[in-house]
Formats: sequence, structure tokens, C-alpha cells
Amino acid sequence: MQAQGSPYEVLLKIILIGDTGSQKTELLQKYMGEVPGMEDSLGPTLGLDYRLKDITHNKKRVKLQLWDTAGQERFRSVTSSYYRGSQGCLLVFNAAKSASFSGISYWLDEIKTNAPSNFQTVLVATGIDDPTTEEQLVIAREFAKEKGLTFKEVNLGNLSQIEDAFNTVIGLIMSKDSPRSDPQDSIIMDQNRGRSERSDRCAC
Repeated sequence: MQAQGSPYEVLLKIILIGDTGSQKTELLQKYMGEVPGMEDSLGPTLGLDYRLKDITHNKKRVKLQLWDTAGQERFRSVTSSYYRGSQGCLLVFNAAKSASFSGISYWLDEIKTNAPSNFQTVLVATGIDDPTTEEQLVIAREFAKEKGLTFKEVNLGNLSQIEDAFNTVIGLIMSKDSPRSDPQDSIIMDQNRGRSERSDRCAC
């Protein structure tokens, strides 16, 4: 839904989910042109954090709300509420860490339970520059095929691959005519900082 007088035509809420160590925070930081690991005065992100980004997709002006949720188990009961009003996610795992992939089934169950209808999911593997990951990637490709998931392999040193992962989920949302977020349904935002005023903070 477009806010009256807004400079954008479409508002999309996309969340990044995955276990701790999946590198989803680094993925978001690289997409935003930030330096991964760079902390601001508020300290590392706890619970969740988000960024705002304006893009053009198929000649439409799109504002993205990109929500980075905590992967730690103790935060999972909290972050489940942030599926509300979202249209899609990047489900991220680190192919260099087998434990990271083992949590994917949990997150798919969370999506099934909490996400709205027509929710779009893209499975993203990071850590692919590690030479030991090929076996894990073969397993992940077969898993994605079995589950009917779009699968992207991303080297965090390759900006085009990072952008492709985000553009893929954006394209799926736009092509499926998923319901758009209403800004009034979102948690109150500090437009200058791109953070939730209700956000807890901790390392994701």
C-alpha cells in the first residue's frame, strides 16, 4: 500500500532469518553498502534490527524494510511476531558450517506457522568461497528442489551475487502480487536511523 504523498509506490517488508552464524547480518550490511561488523554508538543489534532502502523495480519506486532477526534460540519466540505484514524472506545458512544448515527445517516450520499467505522464500547459502562447502551445497540444492524453494549461492565478497539474492525475492513478491505492507501496520520507525524504536539489541 502506498502512503499518501509518499515518494515511493510500493512498500515491501522483507525479513532475513536463519541460525546464528549464518552471516545474514553481514549479507544485509553488504547490500546496504555498510562495513560488516561496524558498530554504531548503540552497540550490536539485539533481537532485531532493520534498514530502509529505496530501489526501482520494473519502473516502480519501491521502499524496502529489511528486517534482520536474531538467530539465537532465546529470541525465537519474540522474532516470530515480525512475520506479520511481511511479504518474503531470505532464509540464510552458512554452507561452511553444517550446523547452520541443520536449522533450515525449523525456520521453514516457522514460516508455515507465522507467515502470511503468498509469502515468498529464497534460500541463500553464504560461505561458498570456502573450498570445503561443495558437499553441503549439493545437499542444499537437492533440499531446495524437494521443497520447491528458489536457491541462491552467495559469496559475500561478490556484490552482484548479494544483489541478485535480494532482487530475486523482490521479484518473486512483485510478480505474485503479494499484499503490500501498510506503513501504519509497521512498528514505529525512526526514519533517520532506520531502526525500530521498540527494538531490543544484541548480536545476531
